[in-house]
Amino acid sequence: MLAEDTDLTFRVALAGYRVRYVNEAECYEEAVENWRAYWRQRSRWAKGHMQCFLKHVWPLLKSRNLHFREKMDGFLLLSVYYVPILVGLSWILGSFIFFFAPIGWFDWFWGLLPVFAYSSVGNFALFFELGVGVYLDRRVRLGWLMPLLLLSFVVNVVVCAWALVDLCFSRVARNSRGHVWAKTLHNGGGVRFV
Repeated sequence: MLAEDTDLTFRVALAGYRVRYVNEAECYEEAVENWRAYWRQRSRWAKGHMQCFLKHVWPLLKSRNLHFREKMDGFLLLSVYYVPILVGLSWILGSFIFFFAPIGWFDWFWGLLPVFAYSSVGNFALFFELGVGVYLDRRVRLGWLMPLLLLSFVVNVVVCAWALVDLCFSRVARNSRGHVWAKTLHNGGGVRFV
């Protein structure tokens, strides 16, 4: 498994043990320094989570050790790297509908209303979480970089699609050696933005 932490967490939960979330815990990690390293790291995470989804989704949903809410939370966690792929497909489908099957203005409003409502809390949840974190940590200069999250999301759409294709090919070929652990290199020169 490329996402051994996710795999281990689900194995523990499915065995009937409880995983405790500690909200006060802080963990600082050195970020990657270039897009190539970002691509390799996120590809490993995406493919690893997708592996865990295939391994744990049915045992999770059938588990007698978990309540309905815990099963749904686990399902959402396991499927998190499929969301960018669905977003990418919705962009393609939405563009096709916009250009080749236009609808009236009134229908547009009612059709987009649920999208806007969901986007205000769903798609932009990470943006809000990071914004609150930047504010609470008083890292004002870092706040100016937040618009770049849109670029990283577009990259993640491609990364996750690539990881899914890679996973499918390695499963069809039954090639476990296709799962390469691309270690993230850190140089210890982390910069703290104030």
